[in-house]
Amino acid sequence: MSLLLRTTKALRRIIRVLREQAKNIKILRDIKVRREQVLVKNTQANHLNALQVVRRKIENHGKVNVCFTVAIASMFPARPLFEKLIYDDLFNPFILIIPDLRFGKDKVAAGQLRCYAEMLKSYNEEYIKVVVSENDNFDIHKEVDIVVPSLPYDISIDRYNIKNFHKNNKLSVLVNYGFFRSIYDRKIYALCNYSSCWKVFLETEYNLVEYRNYSLSKGQNAVLSGYCKMDTYREIERTNGTIIMICPHHSVDGGYNDYLSLSNFIAYAELFLALPSKYPNITFIFRPHPALFLFLEKSSQWGKARVDEYILKMKACVNVIFSEGADYFQDFALSDGIIQDCGSYLVEYFYTKKPCCYLLKAKSDIEEKFTELGKQCLDNCYIAYEEKQIIEFIDTVIVNGIDPKKLARECFAEEKVMFNYPNATDAIVYELKKELTEARAEK
Repeated sequence: MSLLLRTTKALRRIIRVLREQAKNIKILRDIKVRREQVLVKNTQANHLNALQVVRRKIENHGKVNVCFTVAIASMFPARPLFEKLIYDDLFNPFILIIPDLRFGKDKVAAGQLRCYAEMLKSYNEEYIKVVVSENDNFDIHKEVDIVVPSLPYDISIDRYNIKNFHKNNKLSVLVNYGFFRSIYDRKIYALCNYSSCWKVFLETEYNLVEYRNYSLSKGQNAVLSGYCKMDTYREIERTNGTIIMICPHHSVDGGYNDYLSLSNFIAYAELFLALPSKYPNITFIFRPHPALFLFLEKSSQWGKARVDEYILKMKACVNVIFSEGADYFQDFALSDGIIQDCGSYLVEYFYTKKPCCYLLKAKSDIEEKFTELGKQCLDNCYIAYEEKQIIEFIDTVIVNGIDPKKLARECFAEEKVMFNYPNATDAIVYELKKELTEARAEK
């Protein structure tokens, strides 16, 4: 038998094996999806029972206890909803600061303390509870009628994760922590947790279509409300001077979410340090994603020592504001433009109607990484694939005010992004009260 013939037969055997493995993987994936669909169906049926319990409580003049779980203060998308419910006699809202286990147990206590300190800046202590340890005796499920998680993921101790609230027949309300606009977000829409929620409040028609296409529930638990997180954003009076935000994303290679891989920080880190010296008359607000440096500390390319050194250098620049607080709306309002590769900020910054320079690795990223909403956002941004295009954005658009995308950007923001602004929170409260008091209305 010739070598060529033996090689051909061997390749055919390998191909047969690979096809069989692919078939088995598909079968397993299909089984997983069917199981999750059954779980979603059962959870939604349980929500109907839980809803009746809450309705009876209301009929007996009880208040509805609403728990907002928060791990990182700047990732509290339902903040406007929480603040509305404080002043509504039907509800008794409170914040539960939960441990975030994604970055290692050694980071948990410090993370909770930071979150607690930030919450105390805005709210009285009576509205805030903190999970002290894995072994605490606080039975959250006895206290809660409705849970509003900040994230759809299971990131904490099991009993404080969304799926555990569902196991205990609690109603769940999800307000997206970010403005979904990427292909990766379809993986989030497809999560069992997402479709298992009692109500999911979505931002735009684009998001509603995406959710119907990619969720296990086919969008049956979705309500189009608008993006309540931005309801409290307002323009403010500002002093003279040019201000630019620099906002690098966390999705560096090797990080928690390198599948998305939006972040260009490693490529532009030194440029970001050089810009304050190059433009001494411009103030730069440097606001990294709160997870960026946590991931870089674990990176073989960086590590904690290099991260600490970088942060010290950035904070030492006299015309740099290092922004770390929970509220970044003031940064948005003060700025004249933004340089970024973030996820949510891509859409959220359109509420300012100001110019954005968005950093991409390659032109193919637009088709490969973004949904229709994301692509339309990018059409209304200035795109930079290299350093000189970032400099050109600063010199031309910000310094000289030559902004050819201005009119189209403003129209796009008003017509496609800012749905129901600034009344999205009111729409959510209306929907909740309608559902919770429906039995009373039917009598």
